[in-house]
Amino acid sequence: MKKLITIGMFIAVFGLGIVACDQFKPKPQKWEYQVLGFADATSTDQLNKAGKDGWELISIQPQEVNGTTVYSSNLFYLKRPLAQ
Repeated sequence: MKKLITIGMFIAVFGLGIVACDQFKPKPQKWEYQVLGFADATSTDQLNKAGKDGWELISIQPQEVNGTTVYSSNLFYLKRPLAQ
């Protein structure tokens, strides 16, 4: 009988441990995104302002005009975490 009670207690504690651990799983980060487009002359100030607001630059893409790549005008892709 003692053995049966010990096994039952072990199963109960083990089961509660699994349920408790499940509550501490990290939740996936959610993001919001922003695309900025401007010429190089103003991009530094605007990117610095975006950085101070929590935005992180993740990619730069030159814009195309009539099938020609224009490197003086870029699209800047930014992201920042959403509050959870």
